[in-house]
Amino acid sequence: MAQQACWFCSSAVKTGGFWEEKLRCCSWDGRGTGCEKVSCIRNRALSVGVGQDGRIRSHRPQQRWACEAVRMVEVPRTSFLGCFIVNSSVSTIGRDFVFSSWMGLKSYTYLSKRSKRRWLMKSRTKILALVPRAGKRKPQMIARDAVKVESGKYSYEVEDAINQLSALPPRSSIVRCMESCRNKLSMKDFALIFREFAQRGDWYRSLRLYKYMQRQQWCKPNEHIYTIIIGILGREGMLDKCTEIFQEMPSYGVEWNVYSFTALINAYGRNGQYEASLDLLARMKRERVIPNLITYNTVINACAKGGLDWEGLLGLFAQMRHEGVQPDIITYNTLLSACSNRGLVQEAKMVFRTMNEAGVVPDLTTYTSLVETYSGAGRLEAVRELLREMEVQGNLPDAIAYNVLIEDYAKKGDISEASGIFKQMLRAGCSPNVATYSTLLECYGKHEYFDDVRDLFSDMKASGTAPDVVTYSTLIQVFGKGGYFREAINFFWDMLDGNVEPNIEIYTNLLDACGIGGLYKDAEAIYQRLLQQGLTPGPEIFKGLIDAYGNAALYQEAAIAFNCIKELGSKPNKSTFNALIRSYARGGLHKEAGAVFMSMREAGFSANVHTFNALIEAYGKAGLFTDGKEVFFDMKKARCSQNLRTYEALLTVYCMA
Repeated sequence: MAQQACWFCSSAVKTGGFWEEKLRCCSWDGRGTGCEKVSCIRNRALSVGVGQDGRIRSHRPQQRWACEAVRMVEVPRTSFLGCFIVNSSVSTIGRDFVFSSWMGLKSYTYLSKRSKRRWLMKSRTKILALVPRAGKRKPQMIARDAVKVESGKYSYEVEDAINQLSALPPRSSIVRCMESCRNKLSMKDFALIFREFAQRGDWYRSLRLYKYMQRQQWCKPNEHIYTIIIGILGREGMLDKCTEIFQEMPSYGVEWNVYSFTALINAYGRNGQYEASLDLLARMKRERVIPNLITYNTVINACAKGGLDWEGLLGLFAQMRHEGVQPDIITYNTLLSACSNRGLVQEAKMVFRTMNEAGVVPDLTTYTSLVETYSGAGRLEAVRELLREMEVQGNLPDAIAYNVLIEDYAKKGDISEASGIFKQMLRAGCSPNVATYSTLLECYGKHEYFDDVRDLFSDMKASGTAPDVVTYSTLIQVFGKGGYFREAINFFWDMLDGNVEPNIEIYTNLLDACGIGGLYKDAEAIYQRLLQQGLTPGPEIFKGLIDAYGNAALYQEAAIAFNCIKELGSKPNKSTFNALIRSYARGGLHKEAGAVFMSMREAGFSANVHTFNALIEAYGKAGLFTDGKEVFFDMKKARCSQNLRTYEALLTVYCMA
């Protein structure tokens, strides 16, 4: 047996004897041989002109007749690729058959139509006898992101259908996928499948299943299915598709009802198009579909969030009562929420009074909206009375309601009232959350009640409330500004031990604290931790580093930190310029401070009180009395207000003179 190179892939193939006859049959024009690779077999078939799509790729009449013969024979799909039938002069590659006997083709060309048909029927029997038996279908491809439903949540048929649809790739056949579920699922089962995909946010599979149901006779969608699919697509903002499905309902024999209208109204309302919701409500009445309570609640909620004026909301409220639809707790809470967002105190009182007259019992959401309304208007005493009323009636306020009042007192600086609300909250049995503690910690810190801050933070940990990034940011800022630099740094490492990821604000406050205290080694460690976290340092970060080096008399390192701002692709701001001037001023390096001041002006920044104070201090420590006084007079000419630090620096100038 000799070896010869394949015409298509150049690999070595056997020749001679049976192999030579077989391979010549495969290399149609006799130009070479071919191997048994699937790619080479496919290329040999395409070289003749018969593609897998059945199109004729050659202008030779014999090959055109071959293509016609193949299409008329209709040999079924086989699982065997590369079966060459030499004796019958037929080659099959998948579903593509090519007749390779030139004499047979020529004799076939001159036959009549009736004889051609008879010849083909005989040939079909021969071909089917030689072609291998069709194998099993290829297994259905499984999507990589397939999510299986938890076992026992639904019936076996529903779970099986959900799992099969979840494993269905985008381009696979849904008909084959649902074949095992045929006539086994009811409309309730399909509704459960749609709701499962709705919970996952999988609108694509929901839409594919809906279109499949439309094409089948055994599972035509009903009103409930249409309502669900409109709701699913509405959550995704696909309003055009929602309208299309709604409009085609009558053409499929499904009448519009109150639920399909409500679903479409909700779809437009949740996407901020309350005008369309009002138009649909009017159309609903023209179609003689009577709105129900859910419809009106949906429209009122859409209009309240969309920005309809208060008169329009009251008009809808009066309209629903006129039509005999009694408002429920959801209706009143929606109106109270609208009052809270718009600061309508009197209107909120009117709605609450109407609610009590109608016999509707307020719930936690009702009181929370009232608390927010009164608090926004600054009526803190009314809020406090409302909280007491809630406690007496058994509607225990949640932490959010108390936090609103605590935050308002904290903003006013009334520590005693804020602490009183906190104690009232504990007496009522309401557990404070992390926002409650963070607000009080900030309130105590602003008034420099450091012992109270420490005690409250200890109580927070003892209660099992885990501090978050806001809590640690407040603590670091409070103790950093209060001069407790080492304690602020300890809070940072405690934060990392608690697996709380710092943000850029925490790094800024912490480096400011290190800068004031001159803790340059701690500043370097914190800066390295910032880089490890992948955050991009800005000018404010370098301000703390420059101050830390300046207070430690490391002026060269301060200059290097300043230059790093430009190297990282950023630009120094006024704070970083002032920090470098301040660093040089502490060492009496007036020339370097003056050079930085000139660079600052060239960069387009005007001097402020911190700039002038640093320059006066630099000239004072250098013993340059005249230059220090000139800077002070320039400060007055620039109409820059002086502070205590200005006069302290000026006093240093006089003392050093």
